[in-house]
Amino acid sequence: MNKRVRAAVGEQAKRLELGTDWVEYCALETARKLATHPKDGSVPFGTNPFTDLNSKPLLDEALDQKEVYLRQDQILCLSGVRRALGGGNSVQP
Repeated sequence: MNKRVRAAVGEQAKRLELGTDWVEYCALETARKLATHPKDGSVPFGTNPFTDLNSKPLLDEALDQKEVYLRQDQILCLSGVRRALGGGNSVQP
């Protein structure tokens, strides 16, 4: 899952002409957001899918939802960085 997210986010960064430092920045921003999610057992972010979910369909659903969230949140972050920096080909954080 994490490799697929990194690959998709990395490709988007290339399309937006952003360096890998911005990919790392957006990954950290997403991790910060996830840390604020409630630990109330809600699927998928309030659970540990490997211990709290006792069926394969629930586990698969939780992991799929988390993968989509991670990928899309980081891609949105990159888009925001590009918009904030404006045009220009050489972008460094």
